[in-house]
Amino acid sequence: MSDIIEEIYVFEPEFPKPFSITKWTVISSIFFLVPATYAFLNTIICAWLYWYGVLSVCTTIFSVNHWRQAEYGMRRNLDRVVAWIACIIYVSTGLLYLPGYLSIATLGAITSTYTLSNTFSLKHGACWPFVHMLFHVSVSVSKCFIIYYIIVSNEKEMDCIE
Repeated sequence: MSDIIEEIYVFEPEFPKPFSITKWTVISSIFFLVPATYAFLNTIICAWLYWYGVLSVCTTIFSVNHWRQAEYGMRRNLDRVVAWIACIIYVSTGLLYLPGYLSIATLGAITSTYTLSNTFSLKHGACWPFVHMLFHVSVSVSKCFIIYYIIVSNEKEMDCIE
């Protein structure tokens, strides 16, 4: 029974990982610039989206820095701290702005791809980098949905003011 529980609750991937494998996660970390750009382009509608853009740029920088030489240490710890800060901010904002079905879908996609990534990492799966890329893509798409619904909400407020 404990073997089954260990299989289900896998939280830590195995490190170090060679760049020949992590180059794909470096590339997918750059996907976080998509919601950053989207946020920056819409600061006219909602000025505080600037900070969401900054947060996504920071997530990109720390993620790329970790994955370029993936091992335990300060770079990994910094990546995890920034990722958790971004997670808390985006999830709490998503719960406020996203329709219920979409918040469930985005949270489900993020948590399932993250869990699968860690499971594949521990099992030395050859497709691990691509599963982790899916995690990065699901985070980026979720961030874009959140930013979109913030914009829609602020446009409605502006219509009420006029």
